[in-house]
Amino acid sequence: MIPNNFTRRFGGVLPNPLFFKPPDGTEWKVYWIENDGKIWFQKGWKDFATYYSLDYGHLVVFEYQESSHFEVHIFDMSALEVEYPFHNQISNVESDENLNEESPLKKKRMKAPMLSRHLHKTEVNASPNLKNLLQNAQSKDGKSTQCTSLLISPHPRTNGNLVEAKKFVSENPFVTINITPSYLDGNHPSLSSVFARRYFKKRMQNVMIKFGNKFWHLKVFCYLSKGSASFGNGWTLFAKENKLEVGDVCVFELINIEDKVFDLHIFRGHNYAIP
Repeated sequence: MIPNNFTRRFGGVLPNPLFFKPPDGTEWKVYWIENDGKIWFQKGWKDFATYYSLDYGHLVVFEYQESSHFEVHIFDMSALEVEYPFHNQISNVESDENLNEESPLKKKRMKAPMLSRHLHKTEVNASPNLKNLLQNAQSKDGKSTQCTSLLISPHPRTNGNLVEAKKFVSENPFVTINITPSYLDGNHPSLSSVFARRYFKKRMQNVMIKFGNKFWHLKVFCYLSKGSASFGNGWTLFAKENKLEVGDVCVFELINIEDKVFDLHIFRGHNYAIP
């Protein structure tokens, strides 16, 4: 839902559809509807949210540029701007309705450049640009722009585990997942699009996760047209047996790229030991 203060100011003249422009050079067409005086994103929003792995606690900042265009910046739960995929061509993506079939719709897309294993994030608190994003800004031609933000279903968490997880380093590639309520209630966590594009090429992949002296077998489903992936079968049992809770941070270190074997590191949101 678009925040009420923005809706009151621009709802009467807001075009439909809207166009979101993140820093990665893509452009996303998103439609909206009005219901009880509130504006809700509809067609196109699910693709956008899935592509950038939006989840509980993410902050999305929209800067209204002109007519129907918004510049968009996404910040994760650790208050860092997310790692955007690299693209040489602006294109929208179609959702995969069936994981077992290739979509007949094929998009022309430029091959993404080789990505560094050590990806950089932008510190929000240290960047003066964030303050400008959250206030009325001045465009290049001197016209004022309006900025609004959308917090994705926040939930209580502790900060200590995130700080410790950010200290994790390895020569192996790894992906970090913040455990949210949805991940413990039947939904499966997504892998970052950058990580998925680089290490998962099949639509369904068997992976093995090692934690201590135990191993778990899971499936990873890949959405090839989006370059994204998520854990599938086996996740619920895995989360239960490892006693994952909301606020935990899991680092999945890929120690065997060919066989897709992960070493798991858990940074607990609550201080207790696994029996």
